[in-house]
Amino acid sequence: MKKILVNSDNPSILIVYLSRTQNTKAVADMIQQSIGGDKVALELVTPYPEHYQTMVEQVRKENQTNALPQLKTRI
Repeated sequence: MKKILVNSDNPSILIVYLSRTQNTKAVADMIQQSIGGDKVALELVTPYPEHYQTMVEQVRKENQTNALPQLKTRI
């Protein structure tokens, strides 16, 4: 399990994101530049499939069953 140590000039802000295509990472970067704080990228034990439609179907099933993927990242 990957452990992240949080140590910031503003310990009250933690930006946590999951980004398959790096678009969400770009937004997290902009937020961090604007307000500061620490930024943590979540990593999954089993990453989502690369094929877009397969990934969408998996997420749809997770949403229907309120399932959450297991995280590799610990904060």
